[in-house]
Amino acid sequence: MRCRHFGTCGGCSAQDRAYELQLQAKQSEFESLLGPLDVQPVAIAASTDQWYYRNKIELSFGAIVNSPQDQRSPALGFKQKGKWWKVFDLEECLIFDPGLGPVVRAVRQWVERENLAIYDNRRHQGFLRYLVMRKSTGGGLMVTIVTTSSGSLPKESFEAIFDHPRAALMWGIQDSSGDTAMTQRFEILRGEPFLYENLLGRRFRCGANSFFQTNPRAFELLLEDLAGQASAVIEPSASGPKPSILDLYCGVGAIGITLSERLGVPVLGIESSASSIEDAVFNAEKRGSFPASINLKGFSAGESPLNPVVERGPASTRGEPSGLVLGSGGKGDSPALNPSINFMLAKAEDVAGDLLSKPEYRDGLVILDPPRSGLHPKVLENLEKSPPKNLFYVCCNPKLALQTEFPRLCQIYKIVRAKAFDFFPQTPHYEALFVLRRRDSRPGSG
Repeated sequence: MRCRHFGTCGGCSAQDRAYELQLQAKQSEFESLLGPLDVQPVAIAASTDQWYYRNKIELSFGAIVNSPQDQRSPALGFKQKGKWWKVFDLEECLIFDPGLGPVVRAVRQWVERENLAIYDNRRHQGFLRYLVMRKSTGGGLMVTIVTTSSGSLPKESFEAIFDHPRAALMWGIQDSSGDTAMTQRFEILRGEPFLYENLLGRRFRCGANSFFQTNPRAFELLLEDLAGQASAVIEPSASGPKPSILDLYCGVGAIGITLSERLGVPVLGIESSASSIEDAVFNAEKRGSFPASINLKGFSAGESPLNPVVERGPASTRGEPSGLVLGSGGKGDSPALNPSINFMLAKAEDVAGDLLSKPEYRDGLVILDPPRSGLHPKVLENLEKSPPKNLFYVCCNPKLALQTEFPRLCQIYKIVRAKAFDFFPQTPHYEALFVLRRRDSRPGSG
């Protein structure tokens, strides 16, 4: 084992195995899960990097009891394995960044000097909750300290910890009792609340509250594979609407934008996170490839789709936010292919029924990339009622999906290809890409 926290931290429970054995174990599990469906997967794709591959880490603040008199010192790290309430002091994380240890120690010392109250997850009291760090392969760094609204952050001394020339610093507020680092509002202390990541030679923006795949180099392998599979199923239409791509759970638009440019077909991306949708529109526009537009749908009057609230401190270098732009035009040179790409801020379960009934998606391609909890029941129901000809499922929890969703999906669709991608070396987890085709469809059929 390379990590000194192995056994205490449950995050990298497979690191006591050689990487080749980890891949064999994941492939074997994947084959076993697909066996009841009579599907043989292709070989698993290994991660480009086995160590220091993650671009994001969420650390929790805690307290360590040092004496029978209940004297406590601040802790900053991960939750102990099997103890959600107890944080251990992190000294290193070999899947994030080799420079993490000194930063964590400096933040702990800062907490002690400033005598800041640690949030108690059981009593739901206190101030400091999380430290979230994100990095890009290009050298960018974004740090968000998450607290409750019950205290005041010593901003100047916090900023002094980070002398990274490209470090963006945020102060996020989270008052809910849930154990989540997603902020309800945040103040920008320094820099911009974004990072930029390159995927297959393209630059994508990701905001502080937006989801982005945590292993970008492994995601490139899946994205390249998915694009190749999509080019084989998107067929020109002799009559009627041009086949289009419906990208449910589109995030910051990486899959949809890549496919739209490569295949020259219209794409509609659906996402419930306003932060991700803003990034998706930016990504489509700033690449100068095609016009992008955005619609708002699926939110009741009592909900605010534009959360979180962003406040800018005096150290912010950004201008005023432009907000969400309807029907914004592309910038830059036009490429040889100029398809349209649109995004809808909506919950997939609220719009899937209407969209799946449209012929351009029914005869085109639907992409699913849901969170780890899987498809919403209404989305699954609509995929049964109005099945598209082609369905690609990007799955971060293959075991759950194959045991609960695919027994229903496979009544209507045939899995024509399944491949695992090792997004998470040193852990038992992996991503998977499933290529499904409606059972009454054949290549060239309508």
